[in-house]
Amino acid sequence: MVGIDIEPDAMPDWTYKAPLSFEATHDGLLKRLVPLFLKLGIRPTFFVNNVLMEENRVVDALLSIRDCELANHLHGDFIEPSRTWDDAAGKPGRENQSEYPPDVERGKLENSTAFFEKNFGRRPLSFRAGRFAVRAETFRILEELGYLADSSVTPCLNWDPVRNFSRAPLQPYFPNTDILSSGGHGRVIELPITIRKACFPRPRFDWLRPTHTDSKRMFKLIARTSSEKSPHGPPLLNFMLHNVDIMPGMTYAKNEADSQALLNSLESSLKYALELGGEPLTASESARRYKA
Repeated sequence: MVGIDIEPDAMPDWTYKAPLSFEATHDGLLKRLVPLFLKLGIRPTFFVNNVLMEENRVVDALLSIRDCELANHLHGDFIEPSRTWDDAAGKPGRENQSEYPPDVERGKLENSTAFFEKNFGRRPLSFRAGRFAVRAETFRILEELGYLADSSVTPCLNWDPVRNFSRAPLQPYFPNTDILSSGGHGRVIELPITIRKACFPRPRFDWLRPTHTDSKRMFKLIARTSSEKSPHGPPLLNFMLHNVDIMPGMTYAKNEADSQALLNSLESSLKYALELGGEPLTASESARRYKA
């Protein structure tokens, strides 16, 4: 699985550009990432930030992509109820939905789901929270809204007391709707991002995320994860990236050389996963496979 978070153009501190612009979608996604995925036969999942759904040109561009899944990606700062910013230009998306009162989180998820359906002509089946901010309550709401899958959990990492995923399962699981990091009997399956702790030559966390882990370490992580056992089927390799990450001068790529290096790292890692027998699936396809 390859999940790309689709964001408005951003600065290195993740503040959205002013005026609001979308070159990371029209150039970064359509001209750089999509051709790579088509060449390799990858079926990506694009988690679309609700800010982009307000732009008809961006919606049309996303609808033009074939062999992908469009999924929901909530940044609660920019949607009712209790919307913090009326205009996203020049603003940061810093709020964690896991910190909202339950009724506010529910309202924002209901509104973003309805907004997605209005723009894309169908209800979303997969979800990723902005800043990975899910909690047990989130899964109860996602179930009621008809989602099949979430991909917000970052195993091994502890962001704060609410987003503590340090003991979360490494492979897909059905979260307990009272304790997020425990297996349960919910209907929404968690597809955790592939992250593992490495201790040599120094303690660190390796991701299937080219902005955080070089290709050599990702190769080792792919091989290691491919040999793991999963309670619901074959092990999942879950890559992640943002569309803005590969745009020169935005978040991680300082220049064109950096952008190309990230793309090369992603391509070589995906090729290796395919060589080991990986089957490219979107998030909802993965959910249906594991449930079956």
